[in-house]
This record gives sequence, structure tokens and C-alpha cells, in this order.
Amino acid sequence: MRLRLYADEDGWLTEALETDPEVMAHLGGVMPREKIPGIHERRAKSTAEEGGFYVIIPDEESGAVGTVGIWTTQWDGETVYETGWMLLPAFQGRGIASQALALVLDEAKTEGKVDAVHAWPSASNPGSNGLCRRFGFELLGECEVAYAGPIHANHWRLDMTRYQPGSVVPIR
Repeated sequence: MRLRLYADEDGWLTEALETDPEVMAHLGGVMPREKIPGIHERRAKSTAEEGGFYVIIPDEESGAVGTVGIWTTQWDGETVYETGWMLLPAFQGRGIASQALALVLDEAKTEGKVDAVHAWPSASNPGSNGLCRRFGFELLGECEVAYAGPIHANHWRLDMTRYQPGSVVPIR
């Protein structure tokens, strides 16, 4: 497994992910194709300036299969760090998102500039909520957020001062 920074050539991956009904089922529905160039441009520009958004490559045979990252966002009038991940349907349920999230969190811990990481998966998404639980995120409650459309989400927070690389709770 390796991650590489999201780049200009990854527009196809953003389109494949954001327009797939299965990928977007818990993110407010399929993103309209006309919005894809703007999403891609923001990701590429933000990554070039700040880093933090990666393409997931589980092996050389598969190539790029998804994205993962930590970036800044606004929440309740504050700038916080958010994490999120997406995988093409054929690669879901194999532990790839877990491995990728571990790499991103380990990097954030090593850099030492992130004090906490937030995630807002749909309350109806057992896989993403399970990842948050497995990595030791604290469930702060439910809320409404928006992505492609409105999402009833769980708000999770990981205190990076307590996070230890390699300390992920094993899958049972």
C-alpha cells in the first residue's frame, strides 16, 4: 500500500468516485458531472499548496482506487482538521481504507501540527463509522452536514495527542 499526493492527473478518479451511486450513497447522492472539474481543481490546488489529500494505491496492479486525506475546514466558527476517505466499490470491504487512514494519521502525528482530527460520516454508514471507532475517535453526537446533498452525520473527533501510530484496534 502506498499513498501519493493528489495531482492534476487524478481528475478521472474524482469523477469515478463522485459520480458512482454506491460510493456516494452516504454522501448526499451522486455529484452532478458539471461540479467535478471544480472539485478536482480545488483538491489539486489545495494539495499543491498544503498537502494532505492523497490517492490510495494498494498495489501496482490495481493502480489508484480511492482517496484519503486530512484538510482544514470550518466547523462552528472554528478552523478544524477533517479527515475523509472514498474507495471505488470494487475495493471496499478489504481493509484498504483502514490501511490508508492509518498512514495519513501516522503522518499527521509525526508532523505534529494537527491537535485533533474530525470526521462526519453519515450516521447510516456502518463502514465509515466503524473506522472512526476502530481508530479511537470519540463520538461527539449527531448533526446535519452537506456534501453532494444533506447528510445526517455522526461527528467524531480524534485527539492526536493521545493517538499512537500503530495503535489501531484490531478488526474483530
